[in-house]
Amino acid sequence: MQLFDCASLVLALVVTGFLCKSMPIPAWLKALAVASAVAAVVHLGVEGFRWQMVPAYLVVALTLVRVCLRSRALEPLGQEGWTRRLRRWSAGSLAGLLLLLSLALSYAFPVFEVPAPRGSYAVGTMELHVVDVLRDERYTADPADRRELMLRVWYPAEAITDEVRAMYWREPRVRSRAVTHGTPLPWFTFSHLGLIPTHSFRHAPIASGERTYPVVIYSHGIGIGWASANTRLVEGLASRGYVVVGINHAFIGSISAYPDGRVVTFDEATGRAMNQPPAQGVLDLQAKLRASDDWREHIALYEQAMALMPEALDKVTTALTTQVEDQQFVISHLKQLQAGGRGPLAGRLDLERIGVIGMSLGGSAALETCAVDARCKAGVNLDGFHPRHIDLALQNTPFLFVNRADNLLYRTNFTRAASPVYSALVTGVTHFNFFDFSIMSPLYKRLGVLGPMDGERALNLTEDYVLTFFDEHLRGGSGTGFASLGGVYPEVEFGQRNSQSPGPP
Repeated sequence: MQLFDCASLVLALVVTGFLCKSMPIPAWLKALAVASAVAAVVHLGVEGFRWQMVPAYLVVALTLVRVCLRSRALEPLGQEGWTRRLRRWSAGSLAGLLLLLSLALSYAFPVFEVPAPRGSYAVGTMELHVVDVLRDERYTADPADRRELMLRVWYPAEAITDEVRAMYWREPRVRSRAVTHGTPLPWFTFSHLGLIPTHSFRHAPIASGERTYPVVIYSHGIGIGWASANTRLVEGLASRGYVVVGINHAFIGSISAYPDGRVVTFDEATGRAMNQPPAQGVLDLQAKLRASDDWREHIALYEQAMALMPEALDKVTTALTTQVEDQQFVISHLKQLQAGGRGPLAGRLDLERIGVIGMSLGGSAALETCAVDARCKAGVNLDGFHPRHIDLALQNTPFLFVNRADNLLYRTNFTRAASPVYSALVTGVTHFNFFDFSIMSPLYKRLGVLGPMDGERALNLTEDYVLTFFDEHLRGGSGTGFASLGGVYPEVEFGQRNSQSPGPP
């Protein structure tokens, strides 16, 4: 919780407790009530309105009115009637429950803190709106529509303090409505993400430390994803000397908000197909998959399950194709950024050192792009797999697979690869630990959505393996490879093929 909302809650709880047992109202209790109101006002002015605090706002306001209007009981405390006493206790109990409700909501949906980047550079950020005039928009009916993308860029910046710090979400109400669409959650559930400052500064000048910087393209997953959903990772890469271009894949992620005010959300037909209750045959295959530790059997069971869900598979395949095309378009667009005149990135990109990374379906897209596009010099897949990649064999591009321990599907690509490939199989995590969801709420771990590993540790682990890999294959490496990470992360089962880089002992 934030400082002043916490202070107003604590003070209001104390005042409420004494009001239940103390009549008349002493001067010091009045002072505490005023202090809780002041803390609430400062919180609203400095930290911002949060829907989680609405019950607390109400209690603070009513309590302040009460203690200011009444300095003593209507009759001496010993002669107070039972009806008045019951009313006083009932009001106090209701106020206490409302305050506890605010506390519980703040615990479940906190204004969390994005961990600071660990590199030596400050981080700059900017947004770009780009249009692929050569490609139709397959998610709309108008044949004149072209594929439009919003890009979020992070880059090494000069250490300055007078720039505007970027917030985790811009237009938080619009984005929250999009994320909660089709769920039982109220539309405002995630609007508090607009109150969270990141460690990136808008339009800061690019750092002068290197003449040019390697570039990494980042893609999110399907449905819930957005370009900055892995802010912890991309800020970490930028602080270590990488320019990271995050793609907001329109109609595939939760929302794309364009500069002219237009907003597009996740494709409804894709959402319906993906959210169909699985048939009993699919559930039976899932049970067999959980009971097996043979990756070849996992592949066979997965293929059978996908055959029973043709509509969902078709929609996801369309999304994958679109993400691959988006990645390749952005790689081509880097030439315009490089020659962009006065833009902060002009002349500072190393277009011979381009990496591609993605989470979930974005990771599958990264795998395919690096298999078919020679401009990708290194790639990372964070826990993604698509059945059309079962026979895919990487020929020339180094690649890293990072997966939760029960996702063995990647091994079909790992064993077929002719290029250097690495794998980090992580215990104690779920699919959702590989992006910022890992630190968004302690409730998610209690519900089993996240694994038992500490959320920030999971993000640090992901960053360290990704950074070590890109340093090795986009920067020439230090010669130590992954060897230094074995003792740091015993949760990882590391593997490699076709590579001379040292791995963990």
